[in-house]
Parts: sequence; structure tokens; C-alpha cells
Amino acid sequence: MARTGEQEASATRGLYGLVDLPQRTGLYPTVRSGNRQVFGRFTWSVADPADPNSLAEFPDWERGNRGWGSGAISYSDPKWSERLGQGTLPPPDFVWIGPCGNAATEIPTNFQQNPCYLKNWVVQNRTIYNPEPPQLAALTDEEIGKLAGIEIEETAADMFLNWSYRRLNLGGFENLQWINKTDSIPDPSGDVRHDWMNCAMVVIFNEYQFWQSGNVAIPSDCTTRYGL
Repeated sequence: MARTGEQEASATRGLYGLVDLPQRTGLYPTVRSGNRQVFGRFTWSVADPADPNSLAEFPDWERGNRGWGSGAISYSDPKWSERLGQGTLPPPDFVWIGPCGNAATEIPTNFQQNPCYLKNWVVQNRTIYNPEPPQLAALTDEEIGKLAGIEIEETAADMFLNWSYRRLNLGGFENLQWINKTDSIPDPSGDVRHDWMNCAMVVIFNEYQFWQSGNVAIPSDCTTRYGL
């Protein structure tokens, strides 16, 4: 079920389609916990390649590091996001893609089985760097497009995994922001991911008629907060 809709472009009401909703529509740009972005459509302000003295904004879909039941390998310099806010580009040897198709070699954690990420805003604007970073230069546009789909698909799968275990009080969706696989700080975003999934599952059960006694009304706050 976690990947329902991934193979059909028209099946936007499966979990894949709902997780991808902010990217496809531009509405409800990200799922938030207060003023903190949890997952969805982020916007990075970086130095404009055409004018280094000004900033350019690039959208990027991200799974986020908040609210998961366990951490994941961090490839990023912890200060990277802070530098981005100042308009500084990451170094060319930054890991733009990982781990995606080879998650098994990365020793996944219980609640992030494949923490695939793709820095879309960079790979879709390759002229930011000249020459291109080696990791990007080795990929075709078609391969990058497939990786963008894998990023969302694996997020949907991990979201369903976390939701299932939390429903059974066996872990999943912790109120933590993960710095890496073992280090974290308190953050209320686990409850937000859980709430979003509760809303999403009502939509999916209605769409695929899983209820035994007819459809259930989607709570109005699900529409107000998340556009579901």
C-alpha cells in the first residue's frame, strides 16, 4: 500500500501521490510543525549563478529529518543549511544523492529503511556549477528523474512503516529531530507526521473502498492543514 499509485500517473490519491502533493500542486508547500518544515516542498535561497551578489530561490522536495522513529545516515555538513541561508553554495564534492537504490549497503535503521534523498534544486539547475560536480556529471537526465521518483516512493514506504508501528504502540514517528543515526534533539514533529498519515489513510481508504460500511468523511482540518 505504501507504494500505491507510484506506477500510475493518474493515481494521485495513493500514498505516493499524497506524499508528492506539495511538489505537484505547489499548494500547502510543506507539512509543518509550528514554523518548522517537516517534509514536502522546501525552498532554498542560494547565490544566483547569473549574479553572485543576489540570491536565487530553488524549490526542492525533501523527506526531512524530523519526526521519524529512528535516525538515518547524515551526509551533510551540519552547518550546510546555515550557510545556505547566507547564500553560500555547498562544495562540489557534497553528496547530492544518497543512498537510494543501494540502501542495503548503508545499514538502514528500523524506521528509515531507505532514506533516499535527492537535492532536486541542484540537479535541475546544473549550471550553478561549472564544471558540474562529479556525482551529477555521471548521471543522465532520465536517471535523475527516476531518482526523484524513488525519493518520494521510499519516503511514502517509510511513512507507512512508521504509522503502522505507532498505531500498535511499538515505536515509529518520534518527537525528535535526527542529526544522524544516533543523535537527536526534541522536536514535536513526530506527532505532525502521525497526524498527516491519519488524514492520508482516510483519503486512501475512501479512494480504494477499503471500508466495510461506505466512505468516511475526511475531517475538515485535514483539508485545512494539509490540502488532502
